[in-house]
Amino acid sequence: MPSLSPHLPPGLSPVAAGRWGLWLLGRLSHNRAKHRAFVVSPRKGANIVCRFLNLMLPWSVDTYPGHKRALAEMCGGVCVGTVDQWMYVENRLPVKRALRLAEICEAQAAAYSALGVEFREYAERRTATMQRPRNAALGRSRRGG
Repeated sequence: MPSLSPHLPPGLSPVAAGRWGLWLLGRLSHNRAKHRAFVVSPRKGANIVCRFLNLMLPWSVDTYPGHKRALAEMCGGVCVGTVDQWMYVENRLPVKRALRLAEICEAQAAAYSALGVEFREYAERRTATMQRPRNAALGRSRRGG
């Protein structure tokens, strides 16, 4: 009766071959995971703290765990366990901390708005100083037409 197992190179045991295979699969999974983004709470109706963290701290898999520690630092050195309760238990966020997070959101909104105004001003200046319009402004494609 013929053997059903694949032929292994001489000196390589089936156990060692299995370990190599698992190691390679682990590396592949790790490389794929590095490109994924981490979301704090995928559940429907995430509370206000989870939405704040997803907006302010778009962490990648490489930089996680970071949401809880970052929020603890933003709120003035609160312990990570307390932040965990704020994230996953409704109505646990104190008023003082909610006001601090509101200040952070408003400051970020003002910074984004100011940057947007600068981009628009740059675009207007750039459009005004252009010698001749580009192909797209003339309605032509790059391929000639």
